[in-house]
Amino acid sequence: MSALVLVMAGCGDHKGSNPQSAPAPTTTPARTSTTTTTSKAGGNLSGDWESSDYECPANVKHTERVRITQEGAHISAVKTDGDDCVPTGHESFNGTVVGKSGTVRYWTATPGGQPTLGPADVNLTVQDANTFTLSCSPTLFTRNCNLKMTRVPS
Repeated sequence: MSALVLVMAGCGDHKGSNPQSAPAPTTTPARTSTTTTTSKAGGNLSGDWESSDYECPANVKHTERVRITQEGAHISAVKTDGDDCVPTGHESFNGTVVGKSGTVRYWTATPGGQPTLGPADVNLTVQDANTFTLSCSPTLFTRNCNLKMTRVPS
């Protein structure tokens, strides 16, 4: 059985190709526009997040903790508390968020095994500044692969 870990391949090669990217400000900071890709993306998801829906191995739930960085519409989540399936410091997922939705790709692994890229995109839906969900098609997996992520207070 494998565990669900999330990652998007090739996000970095989209840099500069996002049609919603705002141009670099050419005015002084006092006149810089607040309309940027991140505000169009429903807010910045950068920070520490956790979910108690994470499974490793399958059907054994525990808390997953990640640190998300966001540049424009692109996000990357790196494990800050590893487990037997994905170690601390390994990227858990990355992808693109536009508006209040996006897609990511994930890695799957068995305890002690080598993570491999998951078979399909997972939907990301921003609920509010402190909550988002990751969900896959019910036909993609025979088990639950949905996560509710909440921001860890700083």
